[in-house]
This record gives sequence, C-alpha cells and structure tokens, in this order.
Amino acid sequence: MKKNHLLITVFLLIIAGSCSKKPILSSSYQSSPLSIDGNPADWGDSLVFEKDSEIHYRISNDEEYLYFILSTGEPDMLRKIRMTGFTLWIDPDGKKKQRYGINYPMKRMDGVRRGSENRIPDGGLSPEISRVLGVKEIIKLTGFEEKGEIVITGLENSEGIKVKTSFSDIPWFFYEAGIPLKLIVGSIESFLQDSTNMISVGIETGIEQPPMNQGGLPGMTRGRGGERPGGSKGGRGGMQQNVQRPGGRPDNVLQHVEFWLPKVRLSRRVEEL
Repeated sequence: MKKNHLLITVFLLIIAGSCSKKPILSSSYQSSPLSIDGNPADWGDSLVFEKDSEIHYRISNDEEYLYFILSTGEPDMLRKIRMTGFTLWIDPDGKKKQRYGINYPMKRMDGVRRGSENRIPDGGLSPEISRVLGVKEIIKLTGFEEKGEIVITGLENSEGIKVKTSFSDIPWFFYEAGIPLKLIVGSIESFLQDSTNMISVGIETGIEQPPMNQGGLPGMTRGRGGERPGGSKGGRGGMQQNVQRPGGRPDNVLQHVEFWLPKVRLSRRVEEL
C-alpha cells in the first residue's frame, strides 16, 4: 500500500514539474539586417500566433541587433494601442522585470516642458502642439541611460534603437523594433557562452483614465504603459480593470493589458563550411 502511495506521489510530482516548465523560443538568426519600416514583408510567414492575446509575433537577431515584430487585428487591442499607447519590455535575465522599455506609440497628453535640444523631460505632445513644433513622432525609452527615462521627439536617437509602426485599412496594426544587443546583453558571444542565458520580452498597453466628470473610478491610478514602479512580476493578461460603461457593460478598452512571451534563446551565426 505504501509503495502504491509512493508511486502516485512521484507520478504527480512529474506531472507538476512538466506543467510548470515554461516554453522557450529560439530566436531566428538574420543573415542580413532587417529594415525597420513597419512593413512585415521581410518576415514572410514566419510569425507565431499567440491565441490568448490574438497577436502574431516573431523575434530574431544578428550579431548586432535584436529584432521584434508584432501584428494584430483584434479590435479591443487596436483601440487600446491607439488610446493608451504601447510598450515593449525586455529583461536580459530571462525573468519578467521591466528592465528596458520602449514606449511607442505613446499616449498623447496636452502640455509640454521643453528640455535641452529635442528632448522632453516628461509629458507628451498634443496633436496641435506637435504640428506647431513640426514633431511627428514621440518615443519614451526606459533603462537605456543612467537618467532612467528619456522622451525623444522623432525616432532618431543616439542609442541606435529603431522602431516603426503602421496601421492598415483592414484595420491591422504592425509594430517593428530593432534594439542594439550591446545595450541589453553586451557582447552576444559572451552572452551565448552560457547556454542557460535567455531574454524575456513583454508587451504592455496603458490605461485610459475615465473623465473626471464621471466621478472617476477606484483603482484607475496608472497612466500610459511603463509607468509602474519597480520590476513587474508579469504574467499573461496583466492587471484587468473592471471598468463599466453606462448601462453596466464592461469597457474592455480601458483594461490594462500586460503579458510576457516565452523565454527567448538568442542565436549565433552559423559558420559556412
């Protein structure tokens, strides 16, 4: 009898271990640099479908850049991105901490405090101010400099980070990013010397604050994606806010979305024989 109990216990532990094992994604190696233009043509039909969030994505790298593409036509996700912005997070330790963030497109906000040259310490630009200043794009980078956060007008930056989005008429959203590996893992050869080294990639939308004339809603204390103190523990679905529209129907557009993709193992160049 005791032997049977022991066998059952071992069997359950094996099942629990196999269920808790997280999936791992291997980054594909790029033999030639990708063009970051918001056009998925370079990726062919290699995108992976994430059914829980209804997005398509792919991660690849070469010796210098980590490349990421995401596309979705899911209506609620499209409206969240348009209304509250979108943040790509990278954790070089393979966990779910918000170490390096690229907030683009940003949630637009009225008012602007000018910094030195083309950098804005905080806040965003309204469309009207953007037109006056001749600014078309705004991007917020987190963790890439000692300052912590910088907001840049225009997509050109000294860090060499490339990002571009596009919306099709279907409608469909495309997001492409290229991040220098030296900024997140240092030397790729040194990083790959340890076969257990992997990175984690997460995505996040912001939260649309309800108009104050509606009395506000409890728990709605966070703004655009990325404004969370400390490291996030992550997880699919993130923090869901049960916002109610008039008539009692939940407004899914105002719900915060955050989830992390499978751990990613980077690839090295395959030497030709």
